[in-house]
Amino acid sequence: MDWAANLTTAIPSSVGLPARTPASRIAGGESMGHPTRLEAFMESHGIKPMALARASGYSRQYLLRVRKGRTEPGRPFIAAIVDACRKLSHEPVKATDLFDLGGE
Repeated sequence: MDWAANLTTAIPSSVGLPARTPASRIAGGESMGHPTRLEAFMESHGIKPMALARASGYSRQYLLRVRKGRTEPGRPFIAAIVDACRKLSHEPVKATDLFDLGGE
């Protein structure tokens, strides 16, 4: 059984995730010929990777793997990135603006 599929963590509803979202995944990515939602958001809002890494508390290396669709982010990462993108863009960002959470 996939432990990540059953992982649920309490994340504030303001992040924009449904109450019981499994450890979320990014579908596609640059390896499939198109940027991830996170990568596209960062580019369109002029957010630099280092600024997002600092604001979220995650390393640039891990952020790069997620941005390029090479690794699946967990709920805590998604919550931190959504919060950081809200602060950096001064916009009401939702998790689904940045990640393909599947089925939504």
